[in-house]
Amino acid sequence: MWWLYREVNRRKEAKLKEKFFKRNGGLLLQLQLSSDQDNLETTKLFTSTELEKATDNYNANRIFGQGGQGTVYKGMLIDGRIVAIKKSKALDKGKLGQFINEDIKSANILLDEKFRAKVSDFGISRSISVDNTHLTTAVQGTFGYLDPEYFQSSQFTEKSDVYSFGVVLVERLTRKKPILSDKSNEGGSLTAYFLLTKDNRLYDILNPRVVKEGGEIEILVVANIAKRCLYLNGSRRPTMKEVVMELDGIRMSNEATATDKKKL
Repeated sequence: MWWLYREVNRRKEAKLKEKFFKRNGGLLLQLQLSSDQDNLETTKLFTSTELEKATDNYNANRIFGQGGQGTVYKGMLIDGRIVAIKKSKALDKGKLGQFINEDIKSANILLDEKFRAKVSDFGISRSISVDNTHLTTAVQGTFGYLDPEYFQSSQFTEKSDVYSFGVVLVERLTRKKPILSDKSNEGGSLTAYFLLTKDNRLYDILNPRVVKEGGEIEILVVANIAKRCLYLNGSRRPTMKEVVMELDGIRMSNEATATDKKKL
């Protein structure tokens, strides 16, 4: 009888965990892993026990950020890596999509001790529907980062993340927020401000520090990438893979230049 009681409880617990896993987006993540071979080595699913251990049972001393949908903790994995772990605040089913599928934005990009960027929330393109249409409506975005095509179709695509990333690039170049607060542009859109600026006036809107520290070619290339990411027609935007390749090209070029200077 004791064995039977324990077995029934074990099965109940397993079913409950499976229910929570599916409800909180685990199935969508598994689909993404199986459909995107490039991410197999960098994306991993963790158990609740592993997350509790990494955050010292979600110790309040580990909190370094809070948002509308959850609390972010500083965690340490068993191999010593430092990670950000986000825990949902609510169990309201209506808000699960918002928790799972947040827009790429500056607030969700963290830097490690070597100033390497780490995205701390899943982007829109991470969520794909079960029928593989690559469309989803379960996203609550942040105004200023949202794909304009969403307002026409009420659907997000894998190119919606590209648009949001373009906004982030413009933020870095101008050091301005997505919604402008300048007296001359009160409440205006940073992307519209950027896109309406003619090429020969680009340096007029760039942050002085960016102009001082960045190379002319480097700045122009990044600005061009940002403009392409912000195309209103999503089909004309580059893929995130193409964007990463171009930015990596800039980084490698800078590293090669630095190495040559050291040799001299």
